[in-house]
Amino acid sequence: MLSHLLIENFVLLERLELGFSKGLTVLTGETGAGKSLIVDAIEGIIGGRLSPDQIKTGSKSSYLEAVFKITPIIKEILTENGFDELEETITLSRTIQRSGNKCRINGQLVTQNFLKQIGEYLIDTIGQNENQYLFKVERHKQIIDSIGDEKHKKLLEKVKDSYLKLNIYKKEYESLKRNSQENQRQIDFYKFQLKEIEEADLKIHEEEELKKEREILVHAEDLNKNLNQAYHELYSSEEGQSVRDMVNSVSRLISDCARYDSELEDINNEIENISIQIEEISRTIRQRSDNIESDPFRLSEIEERLNIIIKMKNKYGQTVEEILSYLDELKNKVLLVENSEERLSELEKNINIFENEYKDQSEKLTQSRKKISEKLEPEVEKELSELGMQNTKFKVSFNRKESFSDSGVDSIEFLLSPNPGEPLRSLSKTASGGESSRITLSLKMVLQKSAQIPTLIFDEIDAGISGKAALVVSQKVGKLADDTQILCITHLPVVASMSDNHLWIEKNSIDNKTHVTINSLDEQNRIEKLAQMSGAKIGKESLEYAKGLYKDAMEYKKNFILSGKNK
Repeated sequence: MLSHLLIENFVLLERLELGFSKGLTVLTGETGAGKSLIVDAIEGIIGGRLSPDQIKTGSKSSYLEAVFKITPIIKEILTENGFDELEETITLSRTIQRSGNKCRINGQLVTQNFLKQIGEYLIDTIGQNENQYLFKVERHKQIIDSIGDEKHKKLLEKVKDSYLKLNIYKKEYESLKRNSQENQRQIDFYKFQLKEIEEADLKIHEEEELKKEREILVHAEDLNKNLNQAYHELYSSEEGQSVRDMVNSVSRLISDCARYDSELEDINNEIENISIQIEEISRTIRQRSDNIESDPFRLSEIEERLNIIIKMKNKYGQTVEEILSYLDELKNKVLLVENSEERLSELEKNINIFENEYKDQSEKLTQSRKKISEKLEPEVEKELSELGMQNTKFKVSFNRKESFSDSGVDSIEFLLSPNPGEPLRSLSKTASGGESSRITLSLKMVLQKSAQIPTLIFDEIDAGISGKAALVVSQKVGKLADDTQILCITHLPVVASMSDNHLWIEKNSIDNKTHVTINSLDEQNRIEKLAQMSGAKIGKESLEYAKGLYKDAMEYKKNFILSGKNK
């Protein structure tokens, strides 16, 4: 619902700030006074076309802003698009500049298309040549579904659920089929690589260990020579005393001295330990020397093995770990291809099951929609008849689509035949301007309990209507306004008399400049303006006529509200 409107420097309006409430608000005034400016501004705010030419003369820019009470569907759309911390209202605004315009929701910049998407769920404008919500073919199925009962809504959910599950299986099937066909062409290559890596029998850290062993074998002669020399110098020198002999000699001298100086006993013990360590080191060197021998055959084996490892690394990965990881990947690919036929067969069964389930649920949904339509058609025709379109035929047309969707296989369109003998044609292509407003009003009256659009704007709804039909329009608009916020531009006093809030728009020239003013009328001023709208001069008779209109309207609304409460 629209709660607040701010317009600055727009066409002839310098600044206008209006508050709106529930019910029916009528905008009236002399022809050319500027009533359409309000509608143009609101339509611009919800994503309609705006032009730099609409900037008030002498101003650099125009600013339009409207505050709406948020609805569940709007909240859902905004949340999905990253809007957080939403409150009970949202603010839509547009700034028009010579270089372009900026659209915002709650101060956040958005595209005009997104603003329009949100606006379609906030306001429905019905007027001459307007392509409004109810006249969009793509909305007709949604309208039928919106008036369905709980059983119908459960059918919708079942169809959606079957469609989603079917899509999941189909996507997996198509992906697996595509990958299977591709992998089947590469399976021989995968198996060749798999065999080559497995035969290489690579082990982690093997390369480092082989390189160490190769280094020893390459330098075996030098190692043995040096180790033998080290052993003899430490333990068994043929040309003189070894290190062990010299340490033992020192040990004897210190041991002899320790007999007289007890403080030398610790030193003597340390020297004895050194002698023992020299013996152990010498033994280790000897053993190592005995184990090292030149082995050309083993060296050849190592070189060959290292070449295999290098070859594998050049082909399948920089490290043995990467090669082994690729080996696991190859095993999975081969396994996937080998198991794909079995999985494809399983998926085909699931697809058939859910296709049949989807078709069954869709058929039930179609039948439910047809029952809703059979009830809707005479109700709309009855409303149209009361609005002066007695012989109009209204039909809900069903066509079956080849493709599936989450809302079933139905393509639904509203058809109309305004005159006897004329064929049923598309609603949007058949109705004239005046008929368009009355058709929309009829549909709104039937659909008001399930309406998703909280605010309705009727622009010149009374075009081509007079007499009894005008009174019926007035009463129907009054009824509709009990559930829906309505803004109505009208020239008919009988329609204006039914309003909850009456705005009078005037255009004046001051200092060679044109200004538009808008005033909210009290009861007395309303009666005077109703008299003025009747086309007669304001006098006793016209005022009495206006009072009668106003009184009858108030009485009708009172009785309507009371009857509604007693139901």
